[in-house]
Amino acid sequence: MLSRTNPTSAAASLFLIAAVCSAETAPPHSETRNRGGDRSRSGRAALLRAEGAEPRPAVLLQTGCGSSDYCEDIIDDTYHEAPVAYFRLGEHVATDAVTNEGSAVLTGSYSPTDGARPVREAAGLIVGDSDTAVSLTGGNLQKVRIDSSGLIDNMTVTNRTIELWFSVATMTDQPQILYAEGDENTGLNIFVMQIDGGSSVDNSLVVSAWDQGWSAKHVQTPSSKQIQENTAYFVALVLNGAANPTSSSTSGELLGYIDGIKFGQVTSVGVVSAHDSNGVVLGGLLGKSKCPVCSATSIDSAEGNFAGTIDEVAVFNIALNATSVLRHYNSGQGN
Repeated sequence: MLSRTNPTSAAASLFLIAAVCSAETAPPHSETRNRGGDRSRSGRAALLRAEGAEPRPAVLLQTGCGSSDYCEDIIDDTYHEAPVAYFRLGEHVATDAVTNEGSAVLTGSYSPTDGARPVREAAGLIVGDSDTAVSLTGGNLQKVRIDSSGLIDNMTVTNRTIELWFSVATMTDQPQILYAEGDENTGLNIFVMQIDGGSSVDNSLVVSAWDQGWSAKHVQTPSSKQIQENTAYFVALVLNGAANPTSSSTSGELLGYIDGIKFGQVTSVGVVSAHDSNGVVLGGLLGKSKCPVCSATSIDSAEGNFAGTIDEVAVFNIALNATSVLRHYNSGQGN
């Protein structure tokens, strides 16, 4: 059974990780919302106005949220640009197609489609939400594939946010890919891995970005934030890369968040050029990817296999700030 603890505790085991490449980030704060309050679009707009925000017209995307408040919060465009891709990964066990609740026309599939396929209808990771998730065993063939798109990988990326929930079954000294796009030359990824820090071995989460025009950048969780097995976490990667990363006045940043709190930040981040045609892969790789903390700086499809659960993957083509990251984390906690 997945463990969850009080998120305000220093030893909290339910984490939010958001890797944010952002030139501007607002200080995180918590919304004063509850499940019994007004969670309608108009209610959220009123709350955001009270916070000093500039509400945007609401845009209704797909209609697959059902009664899920978390899903409604993710696709809501009142305050932020809605996701181009949002994969709830709650398909039925006999379904191989992956449904996108975002604005882009995307297709995806669970791979392989035979008896070794990923397990659908695994217990979801969102508090108070009946939607299910996908579970992978770490096998070389198991992964979720999202086809190439001009709104995700087949484009030059200046701003990007990636959010997802996960629970790792077994931490190892090999990178386990949660999300990857691109190849060893250009791309983004998120993975968990045991990292030898010399005096200790840390169960870490790493977010990375790289391009041919600038060296790979990454941030990893500190030793005080050990990633525990069979524990639910929420992750997001957000990119705001400067066109000229060598200029101090225009360089972008890569930031990481856990439980809505920033755990790392690195500068001199630029744009990520259009990638290869492998699309997005969850739970593994189709080609090569970067591993900035590995002795070999790149890994291939025979490596990087994830064992555990992945849920609620959202991709935004903007750099969400700290307030937005915390809002999504709190929503996933049922607040």
